[in-house]
Amino acid sequence: MAMTIETVFVGGPRSVRWQGRDVLTSIFKTPVSGRVMIRRLNVDGDRQSDPTVHGGEYKAVYAYAAEDYDWWRRTLGRELEPANFGENLAVRGLSGCDVHVGENGVSLDVASGKAREEWSRTYTLAPGGDLEIVNVNGAINVDAGTGPQVEVKAIRQARAPSDEEAQALLKETQITEEVSRDRVSIRTSNGNGVLRGRRSMNVEYQVRVPAGTQVNVKTENGGIGLHGVNGTVTASTTNGGIRGTNLAGAVSAHIVNGGIVMEVARLAGPIQLDAINGGIRLDIPTTVNADVDAHAVNGGVSTEDGFPISVSERSRTRVAGKMNAGGTSISLSTVNGGVRIGTFKPGEGAPAGQKEALRRPPGT
Repeated sequence: MAMTIETVFVGGPRSVRWQGRDVLTSIFKTPVSGRVMIRRLNVDGDRQSDPTVHGGEYKAVYAYAAEDYDWWRRTLGRELEPANFGENLAVRGLSGCDVHVGENGVSLDVASGKAREEWSRTYTLAPGGDLEIVNVNGAINVDAGTGPQVEVKAIRQARAPSDEEAQALLKETQITEEVSRDRVSIRTSNGNGVLRGRRSMNVEYQVRVPAGTQVNVKTENGGIGLHGVNGTVTASTTNGGIRGTNLAGAVSAHIVNGGIVMEVARLAGPIQLDAINGGIRLDIPTTVNADVDAHAVNGGVSTEDGFPISVSERSRTRVAGKMNAGGTSISLSTVNGGVRIGTFKPGEGAPAGQKEALRRPPGT
């Protein structure tokens, strides 16, 4: 059966109430008529709210099978409206879909060949040791560990027109490691370079670290999740997003084409968050002593109502001042996006679904 597109849907961020707080979601979509342009990062008229788990070069279009709606209707015993799952494309006859933006526009192709392989390592680092992970085309998710060792699992997944081609593509993607007592460095390399057409490669890292580990993670075309990490963190990505929850330590995050959302439970060093083409949200305890400087070139800067800051400068694009006695540096800067500073509320971290979404390879 040939795949057919029944309807195209688009939507933008909307504020809803969730567990006593306002959150942004783009799950609400409306149909569009006629032809619509699919661009490198999204569909015209559509915008993602949380780029750590949605959107980007490798998740620009979200398709959902109409056959699955039929199953859900039977299972739930009630009617479901089109786009209830936030999809851009309602399709029939879909078995797997890759989106590729190339010189001749966009092609939506069925890629039936798949290959998957897991790579696992456990390292013993000296207290305060460094962990570096550099990835290409995939997410990195770092959680607080329960033991003294660093645990790393990489899930490599390839797609191609056939299983044989997918297996060959899998072998071209290498993971290298350099290990010493004080430092572990892990890097992903794709010997084939840029993938085009109906071939795609994704490497997703799932990491657990003990308290005090110095974490440095970098990726392209993927998001970064940092959850419960106690130590200095440096994170950067292009075409993705960065989400941190319940962090304790110094944080440095840099992003191009995506947003940053950070929830810091305890400051133990400076915070520096920089974005190009993306917004920034920072939640911190109101008891910290900090010097704050938040700036947006093309966007607004705001603080939560009642947020305790003695302002030395406030304008639409900048807020600077002291929290309590001042001290720890907090620097937030974005181009083409907004900045929002709010209060960290224990127990109100990222919904489980958002963290799990970073762990799932595209298409699963």
